Amino acid sequence: MKKIIAFICFLFLVSSILLPSIGWASLIDDLREEIDKKAQEIKELEEQATAFRKELEDAQGRKSSLQNQLSIIESRIKKLRNDIYITAAKIDNASLKIESLSLDIDEKQNEIDKRKDSIAAMIQILYEYDQES
Repeated sequence: MKKIIAFICFLFLVSSILLPSIGWASLIDDLREEIDKKAQEIKELEEQATAFRKELEDAQGRKSSLQNQLSIIESRIKKLRNDIYITAAKIDNASLKIESLSLDIDEKQNEIDKRKDSIAAMIQILYEYDQES
């Protein structure tokens, strides 16, 4: 009888430890997908920034004229706007990563709590069984 109770406790412990929380996985996958999208957006914006820098360099190389100065100013404005977009995208990406890590931490904490409860229940059962003996 002792072996049966110990075996049942063992099965209970193993099942509570090994069964992962499935609900968090979907949310974490969605966040990782968003992070990948933001990374791609950052890459595209940085490519645009490179093009704007080249355009700015080309405009600065032309002979000095009022039109050339306007072109230089417009190129600088485009570059600054693009830099703002890049920074905003990087901030969004970092926020998503923080949220993902927070969910990972919550998931691990839930697993730890489940394991602690399971171990406590097993200890209680074994204690009660020893008291009966």
